[in-house]
Amino acid sequence: EYPDDVTIENKTIALDLNGYKLSFNSTDSKCIWIEETGTLTIRDIRGGGEYIAYHSAFFVNGILNIEGGTIHNFVGIQRPGIVNMTGGMLYGNDKSGPYAGANCDGTFNMSGGTISSEYVVWDMSGSVVNISGDAILTATSRLFSENEGSVITITGGTWSHDPSAYVDTENYTVTPNEDDTWSVTAKE
Repeated sequence: EYPDDVTIENKTIALDLNGYKLSFNSTDSKCIWIEETGTLTIRDIRGGGEYIAYHSAFFVNGILNIEGGTIHNFVGIQRPGIVNMTGGMLYGNDKSGPYAGANCDGTFNMSGGTISSEYVVWDMSGSVVNISGDAILTATSRLFSENEGSVITITGGTWSHDPSAYVDTENYTVTPNEDDTWSVTAKE
């Protein structure tokens, strides 16, 4: 357990959970701050690793790459912040329960991994959300907050709710699956 916040600036850091649990017992609203000049890559080479925070797991003004591990709590993205998720699992919750996987006022790119939360992404006006590849997105309420002025592009993934409203259906197909999910694939 780590009691204090961590700020990453002017550095590029890789954190391998390596099957261990990293838990912050700080009740501050953000546990790991990534400033504009910082980059953090989180992975879990061995599997089973977890990162647990009280409120926001990460507050991103710089770059966060999520490659593996299970992250308990949402990721806050502030412009010009960028989050690239290619693996791992993100449980969007805070002290009061499930909320959003990513609270986005910057750019969120997801091509793999899983998000499970009330909203997949809480998209603010001016945010950019790109979902592709083998991403798995499960929302208990809605996929997005649907704030005016956000740009959402979906070119792949498996979804708990029909994502058709966000898909370019001239180039991509939304298919209902037997397990009550939807898949997005490119047209041939």
